[in-house]
Amino acid sequence: MMRKKLLLMGFSGSIGKQTLDLLKEDDEYELVGIAANTSYYEVDQILDSFPSITSVAFSGLSSYENSRVKNIYLGDNALLKMIEDNKGAVILNALVGIAGLAITVKAIENNSEVLLANKESLVIGGDLIKKLLIEHPKASIFPIDSEHSALQKLICCEKESIEKLVITCSGGALRDVPLENLKNIKAEEVLAHPNWQMGKRITIDCATLVNKAFEVIEAHYLFDTSLDNIEVLMHDESQIHSLVFLKDNSMLAEIGPSDMRIPISYALYKKRMKKKCFKDFKITDLHFRKMDLKRYPLFNKIINWYNECHANMAIINAADEEAIEAFVQDKISFIDIEYVIEETLRKTKVIEINNLEDILNLTVSKKYKGKLESGEIGIPMENSKFIFGSFKCC
Repeated sequence: MMRKKLLLMGFSGSIGKQTLDLLKEDDEYELVGIAANTSYYEVDQILDSFPSITSVAFSGLSSYENSRVKNIYLGDNALLKMIEDNKGAVILNALVGIAGLAITVKAIENNSEVLLANKESLVIGGDLIKKLLIEHPKASIFPIDSEHSALQKLICCEKESIEKLVITCSGGALRDVPLENLKNIKAEEVLAHPNWQMGKRITIDCATLVNKAFEVIEAHYLFDTSLDNIEVLMHDESQIHSLVFLKDNSMLAEIGPSDMRIPISYALYKKRMKKKCFKDFKITDLHFRKMDLKRYPLFNKIINWYNECHANMAIINAADEEAIEAFVQDKISFIDIEYVIEETLRKTKVIEINNLEDILNLTVSKKYKGKLESGEIGIPMENSKFIFGSFKCC
């Protein structure tokens, strides 16, 4: 059997590393290319395990040499060029943030199968991606997020009987911290997630529920269902990953360990696999709670902002990225993340989005991205060392 060629975008992150764990046991895929921003120091170790790799790409490097690699791509368009030169390869997109959107677009235009762990591709570019999939019917998207992977399996079982989709939510590391203490919380406390080992941004987004609002919007696109038909259920243990309500008032649930290698495996093989690297699992007592909108005000706000204008999501995502970085650097407090996002959206002129360039003009313009200097169209925040310079576009 001919092995499928695979490009792993974001090999140095949590999803990337767990994918590499799975591929070490694999005889279906041939890993031919890996990509990251700057993590060159990990390449030789990966090459030891995967001599099939012929291409390496770094978007954040201008120079890199490795005699063991045939093709090296560097700079802003490095990842796109690697995809272009590997037509027919499956693309596993594990990049974080807006950087992953261009990868998804390019992969679809190349008629590739995309295994998607980059939720921003659909949250920000959902309308564009939907249009491109119609134009390129040979291309496809398969989700990797644990919640969406669970829904994919449940929907396949009971497609004709489903009334509502339910995504679960742990509430993050601060779910039991008194509200009055949130302004004094430090980044290391937020990053201590009770159930999952994840990257910095997604872990902080779990504590604000920005991540969960994004997942609802992502599910809306993946499963072609209205936002009103998707609920979020707070569930402490993260053992139930998603549920579906059925017409007869019963429910189906996907229950398993907090192990991202399980949904990654399902995306790769389209069936349940037995792998040595999977976590052992014993079901515990399960606890649920109602969402506290005082603790998580951004959840409903983001859903409402999406309903007002889909282009808002590009601005919200960019502001969230900047605010999280400022919080990690102790320039703003945890509760200021909400303030930064809301004020950025209020001060930004939204343009109509027709293509990828329009989205990038809203989010990654070198002229405006990262303007966090105090005093520049900034608004002082109480109890904060930080004044946010708002994004602009015209």
